[in-house]
Amino acid sequence: MSQRNPFTAVPPASLIEAIGKMVYVVSAGRDQWRNGRVEYISGHVRTLLGREPEEFISDPGLWISLVHPDDLASLSESTRETYEEGKPVTRSYRLKHALTGEYRLFEDRVVPRFDESGAFVGILGLARDVTESHNLEHHLAIVLDRIADGFFTLDRHMRYTYINRTGAMLVGRSPEQLIGRGLLDVFPEARGSKWEQTYRRVMDTNVHAKVEDHYEPLGRWFEADVFPSIDGISMFFRDITDRKLVERGVQTWLDELPVALVRNTVDGRILQANAMSVALLGYPSREALLATPVEAVYANPEDRARVLALAGGGSTIRGATVELRRYDGSRITLLFDGNLIRNAKGEVVEVLGSGRLPSAVDGLQQSLLDSHQRYRSLFEDNVTPMLLASLDGRILASNAALSRLVNGDAAKRIEHVNAAAFFGGDVPWRTYVARLKESGRVEGMEQTLRRDDGSSVRVLASGRIVPTVDADDARIETSFVDIEARSQAEDSLRRAYDEREVLLREIHHRVKNNLQIVSSLLDLQARRGRSSLHDFVEISRERIRAMAMVHERLYQSADLGSIPLPEYLAALLNSLLESYDAVGRGIVLESACTDIIVDLDDGIRCGLIIHELVVNSMKHAFRERGHGTLRVDIRGLALDHERAIRIRVADDGGGFPIDFDAATAETLGVQLINGLAQQNGGTVRWSSTPGATVEVDLLLATPRNAHD
Repeated sequence: MSQRNPFTAVPPASLIEAIGKMVYVVSAGRDQWRNGRVEYISGHVRTLLGREPEEFISDPGLWISLVHPDDLASLSESTRETYEEGKPVTRSYRLKHALTGEYRLFEDRVVPRFDESGAFVGILGLARDVTESHNLEHHLAIVLDRIADGFFTLDRHMRYTYINRTGAMLVGRSPEQLIGRGLLDVFPEARGSKWEQTYRRVMDTNVHAKVEDHYEPLGRWFEADVFPSIDGISMFFRDITDRKLVERGVQTWLDELPVALVRNTVDGRILQANAMSVALLGYPSREALLATPVEAVYANPEDRARVLALAGGGSTIRGATVELRRYDGSRITLLFDGNLIRNAKGEVVEVLGSGRLPSAVDGLQQSLLDSHQRYRSLFEDNVTPMLLASLDGRILASNAALSRLVNGDAAKRIEHVNAAAFFGGDVPWRTYVARLKESGRVEGMEQTLRRDDGSSVRVLASGRIVPTVDADDARIETSFVDIEARSQAEDSLRRAYDEREVLLREIHHRVKNNLQIVSSLLDLQARRGRSSLHDFVEISRERIRAMAMVHERLYQSADLGSIPLPEYLAALLNSLLESYDAVGRGIVLESACTDIIVDLDDGIRCGLIIHELVVNSMKHAFRERGHGTLRVDIRGLALDHERAIRIRVADDGGGFPIDFDAATAETLGVQLINGLAQQNGGTVRWSSTPGATVEVDLLLATPRNAHD
């Protein structure tokens, strides 16, 4: 019995009218839901449908007649669930308004009603008109689908609740693949990323955030506006990969210039710096310089204000002498040229500056530039894949050879990837860094690098620590040798060697077992003593030949561990056709076998069973008319946890004798078939309507590399 529902009576009419929604009560009909009658419906039906409550009470079929034809099936099914299974349901369907003639969309919550004894007596429903809100959602979806930005919403469990057409295209998934699923289930690589952190921060703080970063799961750059919502977050986002590639190209061009270039805000944040500025100031990396306030670069804090004042009311500074502090604390004097960027109010917001050494030391500047360019050339043009990273795992640079190895494209660099993720995880990276710190150098350490498509490549990593003034900011320079092909070949050879070792150990045991089978067959045949010596030798020879064919197929198999049953069956039947002159006697032999792989032991069992059944039909089935049809079928059986096959041998001959009983039969063939089938729980069925039919179900072992 269903659990009793608390709604056993209709609420007072005054309370119902105050709800503001249409409340109705329907009783159970003679055959439950198909003949239910409306016992009560609130006055809100006048406004919602333009009809009087009495119309529904007096006409049981009125409600169904108002339902839109396309909604009848789903409405009937949901009503049946409530009546027959006692389930509360929420459903949506359209009802026709009496005055306007239009169909209005209703959302309806229905619960079962029970009497005091717990018997089902009908349903209580609460319906509201959601036409306007549905139309608004529909129009909003159309608008969102037409905007150029991607847009999606997440609930507080990080599940997609909506994504527009552009957003689905940008993330490479259809809305059906996303809606209702968790973001981290679809894109597990995003766990712990800047994007996930931003989503959770907006949910927690209820404050809008802007984010721009590389999205690892898609290998693209995006910028986004993330807004808090009641249910979670909503986000507008756009692909800025092309813009980033242009910016990277501009940066490369700036790095080749023989002057130091720096762009900073008026409040002192360095936004951009080229390679020469990093070299002249002696910083270990561009990132280290960008993290340094402008005030810390000036040797004399007052120099910055003095230099900016040289522009007067204009925007240009030329030939100002400034003394700067290098990374190691030493000082260097540069000639400074700059341009001031002003906003619409004339206020300075950014400074674009270039610096060069005075003419007396131009040679030193050129030497620094030449040294820097030589290093870049040796690093970038090296045919060996190379990587430069910080001790904490930030990838500072990679050359084209590494890009070709990992991404198959020299232009697709990996600077956006953290070294730990690139090395396949925190543990391999920490192990590598620990060995470097211990000895200062690592030679030929096997590692697995992650490609952008999620696959991996095995390499030998050799690296050294490149010291800087600050020991905590030292660099790791690593070169790689691709050993993927070699590793695959070694794995293949190792597997082949291991398999052959196992097979060689098994061969002696299996040969001994097969010789024991031969001995037992000969012994059983000899005990009967009723056959002539010729028949004795002939039937024994055929059984041994069936076993030998299994070994022949095994040796011809590519992996030496499995036998294709269709090929073995064809060879065995051809041999029996020839031995018993089936063609000359007018016996037609038909066969079919699905693609099944068996091991040696199962192959011998199958072969002996098929041999006994086919030989029995050849000898006895067609004595009356001398000709007929014999069919052999083998197919796999669908079992939950076992591999099994069914062998079926049938002829259209005279059938088994009337008094035949397989359980008590003393013939060697019958006993052999029953014994082989029952070795591991198999079964045998014998029948004679019409002709003779035998079905043997065998449980199989799972051979190595089986693909059945």
